[in-house]
Amino acid sequence: MKKISHLVMMVLLCIFLTACGSHTGGQATNGGTSGEGTNGGSPAETNAYEPQVAMNNNGNAVIVWRQSDGTNNQIFKSEFRDGTWDTYAALTSATASTSGTDVDRPRSATDSNGNVVVVWQQTDGINSRIYKSEYRNGAWNTPAVISTDTTNPSVTKAYEPQVAMDNNGNAIIAWQQAYGPDTRIYKSEYRNGAWDTPATMSTAGVEADTPWVAMNDSGDAVVVWQQSEVDNNRIVKNEYRNGAWDTPATMTTGGVMASPQAAMDNRGDVVLVWQEFDVTVKANQIFMSDYRYRDNIGAWTWDNTLSDICTDGYDAESPQIAMDSNGNAIIVWQENNGTYNQIYKREYRNGAWDTSSPGISISPDGFNAENPQIAQDTNGNAVIVWRQFDGAFNRIGMCEYRNALWSDWTLISTAGVEADSPQVAMNNNGNAVIVWQQAQGSNQQIFKSEYGNGAWNTPVDISPAGT
Repeated sequence: MKKISHLVMMVLLCIFLTACGSHTGGQATNGGTSGEGTNGGSPAETNAYEPQVAMNNNGNAVIVWRQSDGTNNQIFKSEFRDGTWDTYAALTSATASTSGTDVDRPRSATDSNGNVVVVWQQTDGINSRIYKSEYRNGAWNTPAVISTDTTNPSVTKAYEPQVAMDNNGNAIIAWQQAYGPDTRIYKSEYRNGAWDTPATMSTAGVEADTPWVAMNDSGDAVVVWQQSEVDNNRIVKNEYRNGAWDTPATMTTGGVMASPQAAMDNRGDVVLVWQEFDVTVKANQIFMSDYRYRDNIGAWTWDNTLSDICTDGYDAESPQIAMDSNGNAIIVWQENNGTYNQIYKREYRNGAWDTSSPGISISPDGFNAENPQIAQDTNGNAVIVWRQFDGAFNRIGMCEYRNALWSDWTLISTAGVEADSPQVAMNNNGNAVIVWQQAQGSNQQIFKSEYGNGAWNTPVDISPAGT
């Protein structure tokens, strides 16, 4: 796009969006699999935040979010099963959070049989603890506290839960938690039909936080986190392969490392990405490393070159990674081009990373684009979503890869109102669900749009009428 003044750009884009609704590429249309109206939504007249979505290969999906019940923040859910969305339910009454205290950070995962694990952090009035609730054998169980501190349970502080599942119902939950004077990384695993006792994974005597967990359909897994060491923060990984956990290993470079993410395919390939302050160029950069079978040496190894994939000298952050079952992968992140934040991507297809180093910008020039998220199916199709400023309001931007082609960007949320916190899930049939929070009257509500039968449906407010 030619460089023109910011004012002219805003006027042109606002006129264009008013006339057309979005950019011409990848326009959302009627069709798809959604239930509309009040089905699958958030309750009216209270603010709803932090939507998360998980989807399996049978098309079942679960959306969870945080919302006030008038007194406290609680966890709410909506499920797509047997071809229809149910009406939203407070997970309080649906046995998935306890009433009377505030909750935060809901996360969810599902398997091919429709089993679901939802995790969140919740205060007990003094400390924050990690809770879980599960849908197994056709019913939700009673919420349970899973965080623990053997040194002094009365001062437990646990945060940042993450969860992953394989297609046999096995699951791993990871979180950060106070352990004496330190913050440690903990995990709890569901294998062979039972949950084990939570155990710490990180090194004693050092601070560790922001865990991320990935799991493949064979039950192999990787947990990554950032950890304070003598000179800087480092990224640490711990892998579960062949029925056992290995020893945690540090990914070592010269910068301050943060925000780790991981993805794992069914062969056991892994891609790690993270944000790191590069002391050479004096900017935050995006780094990556992958674990694959290397033909040149005839063995499975980690790539220890730890290469950065963004533009030198420009701040980059918020990396995300998705990977299909064949090892194809896409990394997305936001990067400042000197004036605005833009969304960039880099891809691994047909056995090699593309040559776009730095990555390719996929968001419109001239306006801030932030907080990318990505999902990918087993055929390499993908959907990327992000928050996009349109000159007046923050909207939800999207582009997708189907039939071996990338669409142009489009805006899918309502013009003239603020939208934020997009998330996306995709199954191996190419169907997808995007969720986000959006202003509706005086409150934030949860919206969704779905791709099914070859088309996107019209985004709907999934809260009851009369908000």
